[in-house]
Amino acid sequence: MDELHSAWCIAGTLGQVGERAAIGNQQPAYFIALYLWRHLVPASLVAVYGIEATLRATSVLMTSLSAAWLVAIVSGTGIRSRAWRPPSRNPSSDAARGGRFSPTRNTLVGGIAAGLAFALQRDAIFFGTELRPYAAIMLITTAALALARHLTLTGYSIEAETPGNTLPIGSDAASRNPASPEFVQPRGCWGRAALHGLVMFAAAVHVTSLIVLAPQLMVFAIYDLWRHRAHAPSRRAIGITHVAAGVIWIVGAVLWIWSHGELWQSRDNWNSFAITQGWGDLWRMWPWGALVIVPVVGWAVAARLGASISWLRRGAFQEPRDDSGRRRDLLMAGLVLAGVIGSTVVCYLLSAYAGVPLWHRRYLVASLPLLCAVMGWFIGATRCFSQSATLVVQIAMASACLALLLTAQGALATWGRGVSQLARRGEDWRSAVAWVRDAADDDDQVWIDAGLIEQNTQPTLVADPKVEEYLRYVTAGPYRLGERVHCVAAGRDAIAAWLAPSAPDDSGHSSTDLIASQSRFLITRRQSHRFNRLPVGIKGYRFGRVTVLTRR
Repeated sequence: MDELHSAWCIAGTLGQVGERAAIGNQQPAYFIALYLWRHLVPASLVAVYGIEATLRATSVLMTSLSAAWLVAIVSGTGIRSRAWRPPSRNPSSDAARGGRFSPTRNTLVGGIAAGLAFALQRDAIFFGTELRPYAAIMLITTAALALARHLTLTGYSIEAETPGNTLPIGSDAASRNPASPEFVQPRGCWGRAALHGLVMFAAAVHVTSLIVLAPQLMVFAIYDLWRHRAHAPSRRAIGITHVAAGVIWIVGAVLWIWSHGELWQSRDNWNSFAITQGWGDLWRMWPWGALVIVPVVGWAVAARLGASISWLRRGAFQEPRDDSGRRRDLLMAGLVLAGVIGSTVVCYLLSAYAGVPLWHRRYLVASLPLLCAVMGWFIGATRCFSQSATLVVQIAMASACLALLLTAQGALATWGRGVSQLARRGEDWRSAVAWVRDAADDDDQVWIDAGLIEQNTQPTLVADPKVEEYLRYVTAGPYRLGERVHCVAAGRDAIAAWLAPSAPDDSGHSSTDLIASQSRFLITRRQSHRFNRLPVGIKGYRFGRVTVLTRR
């Protein structure tokens, strides 16, 4: 049903997109892009695949790109940096080459595991294939992660750009030398400004993305300043960039709050689904076991065992030649994980104790690509006493994480029953509308109870024509009832009014009971105890979570 709001937003003219998005408490950026996609796709493709598949393909493509991009980010494929390469015996030639990191088998295992985890995770599939802005949020988050990764790598090289000039990272000589990678060039400031711009773009698509991305941005800014603390010009340039962006953030936040004050006044509308039930919700929010606990514990155990075996075999522990790259992976994973955990806990506390209804996966969906990247980095950073042993352990860790992920979300049991879908919406509006279309007679009246939060502020008979059109679009859009019947969008208390039309509603519509008694069908996605004992002469039919009531 929520997806049909997206379809309704783009069903009119381009000028109507913003207004219709606002009626559904959404921002217009995503729907404008969807409108353009709808009118740029060739009619021949729509004729072959249908309008539903054509529109949903936007989310599928963005989610697929996010999964592939995660493989590249975690494994380091295609990252240009003077930081990411094992030191050779000839530092001068390394510096002269400029350096392009090529992933080893070890880092590639972590990258593939991250991409597969994102592609198979149930919530990533559900929100990533939904005709809503959440696939775009996950793609923007992945892009921001790639940029932050690149900026974090800059300055980690132990070599200067000048051939033959080797400068230890963090040394006074390196921090004073403009040729050193630790010296922030102007393009580095532009990269940091672009990172802020990406997060602002995510906020323009869906403001709740800031629940996850704002803490990530703050963690990055703090670490960025700390990392360049020894070099005053770089520290000053970075500080000015982040402070200027912070001022823009504050001004934008004030303007947004000023223009959306009514949302705070109507926040109780979200209490039906975005509130906490107990501290166990923190554990149930994400698959922490598969994405965090198993890879972290596996990395720690492998590190201790590898150190012990190396000591026994060589008499002393020797650091791997590419240990600096492993430390960078662990550092990046730690920063990202700290931001995700912090944002999740803060969101829980706001929902549980501050009366802010934010506790829903859709509002924290930006965490998914971040957690998958964390899992991949810990797997890729795992080392043993030899390359072959390292590869075996990493593959075993990746297999264990993916198996636990699929088991915890019931995928293995689902596949065992011969069902291939990993995520199901459960609202079979298509079948429900088709059944009513076949059963209805000419001029029958059908009530549409969409079960949306916007109904809570509407009387049983919706008076606002634009809101009424929105609430009944389920039978006027892709799933049409046709012109033979008369559809009526219902507001609050629709089920009670339709089942027992005996009194006017509290909005003063004295004809509510009369119209309800004349209505032969009610289509609703709400669940009610009244369905257990229906009045005489009324029958109910279930289509997933959609119920059709019919009066004889």
